[in-house]
Amino acid sequence: GVATSSARFKEAIKPMDKASEAILALTPVTFRYKEQVDPDHAPQFGLVAEEVEKVNPELVIHDEQGKPFTVRYEAVNAMLLNEFLKEHRRVEEQEQNLQNQDKKIAEQQKANRSFDGWFTKAKRAN
Repeated sequence: GVATSSARFKEAIKPMDKASEAILALTPVTFRYKEQVDPDHAPQFGLVAEEVEKVNPELVIHDEQGKPFTVRYEAVNAMLLNEFLKEHRRVEEQEQNLQNQDKKIAEQQKANRSFDGWFTKAKRAN
């Protein structure tokens, strides 16, 4: 089915904040499906539902017997986006800090050169 994204169908909307940090504990794997699932036995990339359930049960869909069946990758993607944006903001902040530090270093170097000039003149005068 189609998952609706419109705010018209949602309530209690709030920023994800730290909820997305759960994905940092997930372990991506490579694997091949058993032959009865995929006769081509093609290499796959993803997550193991049982392992994901240990980290965050809300990211797993269960079968009729209540066993983990699949991962809600659409939710994982939203969490990845949130973590990416948090890291992006952190990088921007660090870049700003570096620029400020570079400016301070340049000012200190200029002050040092002035002091060196003054010191050299004072030394010659003696």
